[in-house]
Order: sequence, then C-alpha cells, then structure tokens
Amino acid sequence: MGACNSSDEWIRDRDIQREMKNERSRDEKMHKLLLLGAGESGKSTLFKQMISIYGRGFTTKELSRYTPVIHGNTIRSMQTLIRQS
Repeated sequence: MGACNSSDEWIRDRDIQREMKNERSRDEKMHKLLLLGAGESGKSTLFKQMISIYGRGFTTKELSRYTPVIHGNTIRSMQTLIRQS
C-alpha cells in the first residue's frame, strides 16, 4: 500500500474528508447534557419529561432567557460540591 495513486482512491478520500467535515459541523451545533445520579434517581424520567414537554424544541427567545439561569445553577452546584469535598 502506498499513497493514493489512482483517481478512484483520490475521489474516495475526498468524499470521506467531506463527510468528516460535515459530521464535525453537525457535532459542533449539538449541545449535550450528561445526567449523573445513582440508579433509580429519576434520570430517565427527567429526560422523558423534557421530551414530552419540550419535544418541539425551544424558541430563540426561550433559549436566551434560560441559558444564564442554567449556567448559574450549574456553577452554584459545582461550587457546593467543591466546598463539601
């Protein structure tokens, strides 16, 4: 095996690179939330409730209104955990 010599290999490589770039762009737009907790603590229930209530997604206005609240709650919770450790 060597470098991509044939035009078929070059085209395939280009297509793979393009797909990887597209997936990277999609991933950058996605926000993920990790729910941690002991078993039977309600993680799945919370997730299902969020889907049933907000399945349509949030409006831009709602997102801009709740983002600072969520960030503040997260920071306060982290500070509490640090103080207690």
